[in-house]
Amino acid sequence: MKKVLFLLMLVSFGLSGTLQAQQTITIGTGTSTGYVTPFNSLWGYSFVEQLYYANEISVAGYITEVSFYYDHGGSQTNNIELFMKNVNRTTFSSDADYESVTQSDLVYSGTFVIPNDSGWVSITLDVPFYYDGISNLMIAMHEFTSGYSSRYFAYTSTTNAVLSYHSDSANPDPYNLGSYSGNKYTSANRANVRLEITPAQLTCPATGSPVVDTVDAHSATLLWSPNGSETSWDVYLTTSATDIPDSNTIPTDYVYDTSYSASNLNSSTK
Repeated sequence: MKKVLFLLMLVSFGLSGTLQAQQTITIGTGTSTGYVTPFNSLWGYSFVEQLYYANEISVAGYITEVSFYYDHGGSQTNNIELFMKNVNRTTFSSDADYESVTQSDLVYSGTFVIPNDSGWVSITLDVPFYYDGISNLMIAMHEFTSGYSSRYFAYTSTTNAVLSYHSDSANPDPYNLGSYSGNKYTSANRANVRLEITPAQLTCPATGSPVVDTVDAHSATLLWSPNGSETSWDVYLTTSATDIPDSNTIPTDYVYDTSYSASNLNSSTK
């Protein structure tokens, strides 16, 4: 069971090191306004995914706050969930080409308070999001307060960088978009965004000796202990003893605990 055995060689890099001064990164200079992003306020319920590109962010680090520039429409408070994910995609090729999300991609759950006056509307994340500096960044907002009243945010036209699922009656399930029966379309109306990010000069302390806790034909759980003050890790899975990750390798996953469960392993691999 090669894939299971190689979990013993799993590389878990603790994301510790010297944190640098927080930076504010603003993406988008457009002055046009619309209701499609960051949530589709023309509809009662929506789930909207947006893409921001690595060359627009240009730094790896921990994102702690996300803001969108509100223009007009009046004050309003909405219940939302915010998801963030490092992705390889550059566009949404069709209205069915969504980026799947899981619970681990959820970075905020609460209210989105829109004021009367124009300006940046900020969301402080429940969990800082580690942006790897290599991938593109997907930000998705699920708005699920029934009823609608359009609110207008500034956007910069970016071809097929937005995917909207929306309806007055069908609330999208972020974890089951494939079965969504409501309205959907791609859009170029990508919201201007402001990211508060703390870059880190990363070091990679070795973890305490990792051990495989449970193994069956198609899954395994790995446990380890910190070797310092690190609190999060990049996890890499490989089936080759020579396939050693480096600074350009995209991790299999990011974790904030000293365990990792791998699934869908192939027990017939020799």
